[in-house]
Amino acid sequence: MQDSRSQKKRVHILIVEKNAEIYQPLADTFQEAGYFTEVAHNGKQAINMAKEFFYNIAVMEVELPDMKGLDLLRVMKGIHPDTSLIFITGNPSLQDSVDALNAGASAYLLKPIQNDQMMKYINETIERQRSILETRELLFAERKKREFYQYLSIRDGLTDLYNHRHFHELLNQEMAPAIRYNQPLSLLMVDIDNFKQFNDAYGHPAGDQALQHIANLLRENCRRIDHIYRYGGRSSPSLPLKPVERTPSI
Repeated sequence: MQDSRSQKKRVHILIVEKNAEIYQPLADTFQEAGYFTEVAHNGKQAINMAKEFFYNIAVMEVELPDMKGLDLLRVMKGIHPDTSLIFITGNPSLQDSVDALNAGASAYLLKPIQNDQMMKYINETIERQRSILETRELLFAERKKREFYQYLSIRDGLTDLYNHRHFHELLNQEMAPAIRYNQPLSLLMVDIDNFKQFNDAYGHPAGDQALQHIANLLRENCRRIDHIYRYGGRSSPSLPLKPVERTPSI
């Protein structure tokens, strides 16, 4: 298990401040806490750095030499929506603070910066980001699981072709517009002659390989708009469909 310090090293902080008397103590504090820290002296430099690298947090001056901090916030959020922004200022304004927080800033702090106060906001922001990331990972895992089970529900386990149930579902979907608009619809049913005798003579594993080989041949020689199914199979469910009269073995 990784310790808390190794986890902190994965956190990257960008300080956007022109005054060395402000940014150097902050950089020292962040680095001592184990965070990778870089400094940009103006908005343009910060934007270029953000385009090249993801910063978990940007600590920025409200008034920069080349642009307003609020404008930089919007640009950086456009580059990396997950970057958290903390504003610092020596000329506080109620309207500026409201605008900053409404635009997505995590905090609005006054100079001179108190290290304890800054680190409190930094650590809270990092924990919030980790919580969001964990939630996203869980949601992503659940979505992938659903997609996986959905995939299994419509595929034949042996040949990886669509299965019997999906055949009925899609055929009904394809037939409806064909009937309504009087368009042609082709259905080819393929049967393997003497397949039971083949299984009896060579065994079911050889029969399974034969089915897989035939499935690959069909895939390789069909168009992308065509759908290929295994209609038979011991595990295939039996669903009634009036247009289909016979049940082949594959």
